[in-house]
Amino acid sequence: MIKHLSELTRDMSARTGHRQTRRNLLVNSGRATLIGVAFAAGLGRVRAAGAATQVTIGLASAPCQAPTYAAAAQGFFQDEGLDAKVTVFGTNGGGGDVLAAISRGDADAGMVIITNIIPPRLTPGRALGDVVLTAPLQRGCISLLVPANSEVQSLEDLRGQKVAGGKYWYGTALAEAGIDPDEIAWSASPTPADIFATLQSGEFAAVQSGDGQGALLEAVGVARMIAMNNMPPQENNYCCACTMNASAVTSDRSKAGAITRALMRGSAWAEAHRSETAEVMRPSMTLPSLREITQEDMEAALAMQAFVPMAEAARPILVDEFDQYVKYGLSVDTPMTAATLVNRIFFPVTGELQAA
Repeated sequence: MIKHLSELTRDMSARTGHRQTRRNLLVNSGRATLIGVAFAAGLGRVRAAGAATQVTIGLASAPCQAPTYAAAAQGFFQDEGLDAKVTVFGTNGGGGDVLAAISRGDADAGMVIITNIIPPRLTPGRALGDVVLTAPLQRGCISLLVPANSEVQSLEDLRGQKVAGGKYWYGTALAEAGIDPDEIAWSASPTPADIFATLQSGEFAAVQSGDGQGALLEAVGVARMIAMNNMPPQENNYCCACTMNASAVTSDRSKAGAITRALMRGSAWAEAHRSETAEVMRPSMTLPSLREITQEDMEAALAMQAFVPMAEAARPILVDEFDQYVKYGLSVDTPMTAATLVNRIFFPVTGELQAA
């Protein structure tokens, strides 16, 4: 479990200014859609009267989890009337353990990559619609990595090469670059714990990283990202969302809404206060990269993410995103349109931030 919420709040830097770096090749137009960033630090705090509702929020040690760290440190869960125990599940730094914890009822909610709640990627024994997202929160955690000294400079250089990753994540970008995705020999992406070793093995020209780990590997100088899912032409595509069991939404919509609002507020705060968020997150980050992660490393990794919380307004974005994924090979147990798929997994339970 991370520090108690009161300790996190005390540890949070009081500085309001912060350094921000940005990759020149990133187009951060998606951030312009962030609703309410100007008042993200306050974001309409309203303390709920009465006894707090106890919840467990799953957490992974990865950059994409910044909204959860920020929500805990800034007291957003308490503001929403929640007594939140924020708990790290698993040791590999990825969000898959958070999804498993939600699926078996050990966590009420957490941030999960949106494609992972679709069978056959969903936890075994669960069906489509059993686990849902209530608000997408973050972009930029899926990337294609090459070794820092690789001759591969762009997607065009992957023609005819072997890549460990999911074709559907990059199909649109590859097609725009003039490459048929089927010209690449695709293999399964490695687990978070095996990303660095797979990258070093030389077996693949590029290796997929999830949960924002690629940003950290680039920040510490052992890898380069040649594609991210918040780079053109996919700059609006989401990675991670507030995720919970559908039964939890239907049984207590008020609690589901409170959790979702807290994480949406955490997402907006992380976007506006990257340096302070990096200070809280850095001690929890782990990488097999032979050196400690510095504050500068952590800030650089967060600068490559986009924290853009949305509720119902995200529906057309998600439909377009899943339409791309299905077109380029996202497997779904039962064939269906992207709109139908999104309707099965997306259940907004609160309004946009300006209405909070």
